[in-house]
Amino acid sequence: MGLCNSSETGGKCPLFTEPLSFHPHVRGSNISLDSCLRRAERCRSFHHGLLFSDRPLRRKERLKLQVLQEEPRWHGGLRLGFTTVDPSNLETTILPPFACPDLVWNPGFWAVGIPEELCQQGALLSFWVDSKGQALCQAEGELRPRVLFSGVPRKTPLWAIVDVYGQTKAIQLLVPHTPGLWHNLREHRTCEAPRTLHPPLETPSACQCRPEEPSTLLCQPETHNFRLFLEDESTCVICRDRTIDSVLWPCGHCSYCQPCAQRVQRECARCSVCKQNILSIQNITDYKNASQLR
Repeated sequence: MGLCNSSETGGKCPLFTEPLSFHPHVRGSNISLDSCLRRAERCRSFHHGLLFSDRPLRRKERLKLQVLQEEPRWHGGLRLGFTTVDPSNLETTILPPFACPDLVWNPGFWAVGIPEELCQQGALLSFWVDSKGQALCQAEGELRPRVLFSGVPRKTPLWAIVDVYGQTKAIQLLVPHTPGLWHNLREHRTCEAPRTLHPPLETPSACQCRPEEPSTLLCQPETHNFRLFLEDESTCVICRDRTIDSVLWPCGHCSYCQPCAQRVQRECARCSVCKQNILSIQNITDYKNASQLR
């Protein structure tokens, strides 16, 4: 099929990376992207809807999607997977029409169809690989994730595969300021200025990206509008070892243990989630107690 071999991109991911988006150039011929590279729509037919992430996923990073639009005249729905092949090395002119079975016949590709009942319009899905090499999927409201497939390598960079197939017509890649806060992800906002790394592929009047929480909604002690952004996982996003115990002020994001938070402040003095300047670092318990006294 002409696909390349796995990318030899060994080494660790950088401490700070851009929010996840779709690859700007390698995509199915029926896919249209917005200027933020996070909203994708299949313009015609039911196939040629392949998408890839623009970078490998970090350890424990979750791909979060919302189904924006359905096309009931077709059968089947969204298909999700992973690949060890850097999409930038793929030949876009010979991308297959389907992730399953066409793409997964090639070494280094894994994908599976998602049940149609999970792909209805408005559905919110979270997709990731665990420490056992199992691809997991969890819909909003589900208590436990579903195991989609296993055998995914964990010591090799993994790019996400999304196939906008069948009844699934349009999707949004969500960019939460903290994982798991679905209610914040539902807040529609006009996208910020297009990313400078890639020129816009389309020029819609306003794309419906969900960027990091704007500063007007962040923690502002002077107005007593305390808002603490807690992670749904308890371990620090940098070291993945110590428990999250620190709050960045004034943004209120909680993603780090104290040593890593201090490292972030020393190296760039900006929150890696919302890019606000870090004025101070406080203990979560002390921060909560102080806000309750205001």
